[in-house]
Amino acid sequence: MEEIKNLAERIVFYLEDGDNVYDRILITEYLGGQSFKENVLEGIDSRILEKRAQILERDDIFLAKLNSDVERLYSRFVEGVDEDRNNRYNPVTFHVHGMKFAPNGGRDDVTKFDDATFNLKADNSIFVQAWFDIEATCTTTSGNSDALKYDQVRIESIRDWDDYANILPQARWVNAQRDRQDGLDSVFSFSETMEAGLYQRMYN
Repeated sequence: MEEIKNLAERIVFYLEDGDNVYDRILITEYLGGQSFKENVLEGIDSRILEKRAQILERDDIFLAKLNSDVERLYSRFVEGVDEDRNNRYNPVTFHVHGMKFAPNGGRDDVTKFDDATFNLKADNSIFVQAWFDIEATCTTTSGNSDALKYDQVRIESIRDWDDYANILPQARWVNAQRDRQDGLDSVFSFSETMEAGLYQRMYN
């Protein structure tokens, strides 16, 4: 972790204890391409370069951009709850969704799911922490960058398992799940339940 801190301007997520595809997810933030070049690609001493090589060998690494549409289209899903200290939102867990859209309209199908469920999620204290649009696949442990070329990675928080259980039997949720399933490549898309060692809500 210390070596990664030296390479990043800010660590915004450190999620762990995944039980499906990834056992940990680390997301670091840079102000832009020039900042990434100066901090990561240039002027790094040999010790950090060696550590970085070790990281690249064992992890999948992606370059992504924070999605801005979710804040514009689904403001309730982003807002969260009252910021008053006595009512502070303390999520019990996080859902991480790696999404590879199916060809021929998959993204539109997932949008139908989002349109149908964002209020239902917000009503049950499930909120967006960040949606990331994947710009490039840098390295993968499998060596198959095409297979892991996710279109989007979403991080959403759950306040309580009872809240999540409330939405599962509702007809709106059940019907919308069909659109989500139709819209995703089921081979490469994934969902993880993870715990947060560190997280930063990315929207104002």
